[in-house]
Amino acid sequence: MNRWAPERKFWTARQIRNHRRPPGGIGSALATILILCGICAIPGAWPVGMIVLARVLGGWTFLALLVLVVVLVPTLQRMRVVTARRELAHWSAEADWLPATGRTEWPWSAEWPWNPDHVTVRSALGGVAEGLPVVIGELSWIHGALGGAVDSASGRGVFIVVRLPQPYASVSVQRRRQVPRRRGGEDEFVRRFRIILDDLSLADQLRNPELHEAHVTGRVLPWSITGDELYSVVVTGRPLRPATATELIQKTLFLLRLLEMRD
Repeated sequence: MNRWAPERKFWTARQIRNHRRPPGGIGSALATILILCGICAIPGAWPVGMIVLARVLGGWTFLALLVLVVVLVPTLQRMRVVTARRELAHWSAEADWLPATGRTEWPWSAEWPWNPDHVTVRSALGGVAEGLPVVIGELSWIHGALGGAVDSASGRGVFIVVRLPQPYASVSVQRRRQVPRRRGGEDEFVRRFRIILDDLSLADQLRNPELHEAHVTGRVLPWSITGDELYSVVVTGRPLRPATATELIQKTLFLLRLLEMRD
């Protein structure tokens, strides 16, 4: 029996060694790359992530990947913008909308007059929706130029401006930047939004439960009224497309019906 013991021991060790998975492999390398790419996406951490990623991939592979990203990403972005412009031009031609050029005064300029140059209207189209003059387009802002109309101090987005049948006192419904923890029985509209108004002329419309529900469910956008214009701004880095334009118009017209601001 003793003379077989070494052989069994050798066989057992060989079986364990044969079934052991080789270190690394494609799956492990891919997981490492994904993790490092995530690290590179964290502000302030990307230099370290890039260095480690270069060591994992190898110098030439990393350089080729970097060149591909530098060339490909801007190209795809330009293609996306060109495609969106083409689609929007086709949509506006069918709907008889025209470029809104030459306008320098916008409703947010009157609301925040101390920094009018900090908001740039990049493109705008004007038309008529259910008898009301409407302007939609793209804009960018810096230094908190849009105040509470948006959640960020700087960025890009799309907007809609509707000319109302008559002027109203300034009023706006804005999202709260810091939403408190939900408590039992609390009004969800009050928890998520705040109302800012100059007088109580629209108090009855603003108490409308259907209006509150529409805000909570996203059927209408946060909005502001300055004089005879109502406007909304949506924060997004995507170019304006026909589907987005149609959604902006529909939500705004629904809001006007809830506010009883139609002739």
